[in-house]
Amino acid sequence: MNNYPAPVKPNKPMALTSFILGLFAMLWTPFAYIILFIGKAKAAEVSLFMLFVAPFLEVVMGILGIVFSSVAKKSGCHNGFRRAGFVLSLLDLIFGAIIIFIFLLVIVLVGMAYRDIINWALSLYK
Repeated sequence: MNNYPAPVKPNKPMALTSFILGLFAMLWTPFAYIILFIGKAKAAEVSLFMLFVAPFLEVVMGILGIVFSSVAKKSGCHNGFRRAGFVLSLLDLIFGAIIIFIFLLVIVLVGMAYRDIINWALSLYK
């Protein structure tokens, strides 16, 4: 009687899912900005939604793509879709984090400038 574990079938759908998530997240943000600026959105709410939600969706899809890629790797799938999905998802995660950092930095700098302008204007009336 053999006590060897049963061989695990490679999980190719997870690898394909990782690739699709990585590719969609990589293409989502540029298309969101193109639609925003070329389409000349009228509502400020739509603009803010696209500017702030697109990077967060990119980060979330990047994390999910990395998780699906690691699940596929643990199941023994070592094909190109898994590798490409991992690389695209990692790039999505990095670029999304950089965009979020830049937005937060701009918000902080604008807030500091606004505070300084208000303090200067109030000092004129003292």
